[in-house]
Amino acid sequence: MKKSSRAKIFFDSVLRGPSLFSYLKNQSRRRGVFWLDYFCPPILSETVLPEWLFSFKRVGLCVVFLLFIIFSGRLIYLQAFLGKYYSELASQNRLRQSLVRAERGVIYDQHGQSLVENKAGFRVSVELPKLEENEDCKEAWEELGKILSLEPLWISQRIARAQEQLMKKVVLASSISHDTVLLIEEELWHWPMVTIEIDPVRSYLLGESSAHVLGYLGEISSQELEKKKWFYYDMGDWVGKLGLESFYDQYLHGLNGSRIYETMSNGLGVAELSIDLGRSGLSLMTNLDANLQKAAYDYLKEQVSLSSAFGGAVVAQDTRTGAVLALVSYPSFDPNLLSRSLDASSYKELISIPNHPFFNRAVEGLYPPGSIFKLVTGSGILEEGIASPDDLINDEGGISVGIYHYGDWKPEGHGRVSFVKALAQSCDTYFYIFGGGYKEHFGLGVDGIFAWAKYYGYGDYSGIDLPGESAGLVPNAEWKQENIKEKWYLGDTYHYAIGQGYLLAAPLQVNNATVAVANGGTLFEPWLAKAILYSPGEIKEEFYPRILRQNFVSAETLSYVKEGMRQAVLEGGTAYPLRDFSIACGAKTGTAEFGDPAGRTHAWFTAFCPFENPEIAVTVLLEAGGEGSSQAGPVVRKVMEEYFSNRLDF
Repeated sequence: MKKSSRAKIFFDSVLRGPSLFSYLKNQSRRRGVFWLDYFCPPILSETVLPEWLFSFKRVGLCVVFLLFIIFSGRLIYLQAFLGKYYSELASQNRLRQSLVRAERGVIYDQHGQSLVENKAGFRVSVELPKLEENEDCKEAWEELGKILSLEPLWISQRIARAQEQLMKKVVLASSISHDTVLLIEEELWHWPMVTIEIDPVRSYLLGESSAHVLGYLGEISSQELEKKKWFYYDMGDWVGKLGLESFYDQYLHGLNGSRIYETMSNGLGVAELSIDLGRSGLSLMTNLDANLQKAAYDYLKEQVSLSSAFGGAVVAQDTRTGAVLALVSYPSFDPNLLSRSLDASSYKELISIPNHPFFNRAVEGLYPPGSIFKLVTGSGILEEGIASPDDLINDEGGISVGIYHYGDWKPEGHGRVSFVKALAQSCDTYFYIFGGGYKEHFGLGVDGIFAWAKYYGYGDYSGIDLPGESAGLVPNAEWKQENIKEKWYLGDTYHYAIGQGYLLAAPLQVNNATVAVANGGTLFEPWLAKAILYSPGEIKEEFYPRILRQNFVSAETLSYVKEGMRQAVLEGGTAYPLRDFSIACGAKTGTAEFGDPAGRTHAWFTAFCPFENPEIAVTVLLEAGGEGSSQAGPVVRKVMEEYFSNRLDF
């Protein structure tokens, strides 16, 4: 039989005749093959299918054929044209990149002793773009919170705030241990938004005793990142928020690197392919003396407790250069607590410490200086020829003008008083008379006091390399009219002359003025940073003393001012805590009223030593601490003892 006849019989059988199954079965039997008998039940093989079903089958075969063509074409397209693209995409899914935070530079004291250094550590962050919209992460935050000892609610709130600020990443915890990292890594396969980064942890070796001068770190904000000065910073970086850490952040920060590693399907890293450690920050050598800083803080803390003061400050400077050797404010805080993320309750506990622990009283606090200001008024009196050093007044306990009486701190008076005795015994009456004028005596006047206060640096920023410095307040008649809406009275001048009234100054300003007296009339800009270092011993940039003003007061005038300070230490003077000190010193005390309803006063004491060739000036303030001599004086003495304790030449 011809092939065409067989084909005709086949199609006739399919379309009109016996079932297709019968036809195939017969053809297989002729060839001795009976396999179709096993798959075609007799009832089915003998059934003639309806004609409409054969039409449906034809359509089905066409559909199957068409799908085959489509899938084959798609497969060829993916292999031939997109194969490289998907190969790279798979590689990207297999490879991950994480940030390697640059180590911050170390901060040293003048002797090379570390004040701030870095420890190995890790941080845990959440990448906000990986959080799906409306994704419920409550269970994840509960599990993560247990590992990190954080409240799930705090985690949720921190993430919500970061999303509001359009941040891409938020740090949940830093300074975590390697064991904690291992626990988290076990869960990373179902926490794709959680990342772990190598993150050096800041360690402040002097703790709370250097918190205000060294500062602390905090996470950079999205607003800061938008500023040009933060161009090389990354989201999640920690930057200086106070003290030297803030002022020299651009040097200390460094440049971040990156780490590329291979992951398994569950997201866990299996191999590190490359790592760029970035560039560590530059280091900073300061003029601080670590031992002096620690001792000053300990002595101040003890005396604040004994005197029931609100707080206090200590400033010590080198009189030859203006370099800051110690700068202390109390109460303080431990900056090590802020080198890691705190939950809400821990932070609330920290800021709830009484009397504002984050407030730097040494440079930000403003107080009436009291009788310490007589060094300024006295310089003006002699330099302007208002009185000669030998001119005498008879102090009977104060002066009276009309119905007003301006009393001396010593009600019975000091008797016959010259300039040196007036400073040594802190005679108010002398400075009333020659400061404001009285009867036949002319006074320096409000404008004269204003000018001499400015000469000594009061009422201006000193320029110290710390953020947040206060300029203070040096008033005059124009200031009072503009701010108080009153004219200036003679009584205002009397108060002004003895460091009271509207006059306000920071402890740093008071000490810097003492430095100028001690060194012969040079007003320096106080400075903390001595050099920027590539590494210990390798200097990038050095800093030098900067003179703000000099030769504004004669050597003769200063000789009488200094002699008055020397006599204050000796018998009959107010600075008696230094009387039996092994090295000759000059000092001035102050007890300043500040309008306290309970009658409390600020205690001041400033001194320089040695008297003949001064090296150091120290000023102590006890806020609402009482009388200057008895309360602030002992702290100055102990700081002086610490400074000279290891000196073989004294």
